Amino acid sequence: MAHGSDSNDSSYTKSPSPAGSRRGSSDNIKKVMRREKNRIAAQKSRMRQTQKADSLHLVRMTTYNTTH
Repeated sequence: MAHGSDSNDSSYTKSPSPAGSRRGSSDNIKKVMRREKNRIAAQKSRMRQTQKADSLHLVRMTTYNTTH
């Protein structure tokens, strides 16, 4: 592996700068907030899909029971 022998190369590491660390922290907060919003949106989507499937199941059962 070429990367294993270059592990001490300084071009692979970033030196933290004061402005960069503040920006990085802001980016992390935004990422966490975006993930949280996405998690909630996914939960709502799954709930809507489950409700839709349940209602279709009820309609099918009602139709089946009235025809048999």
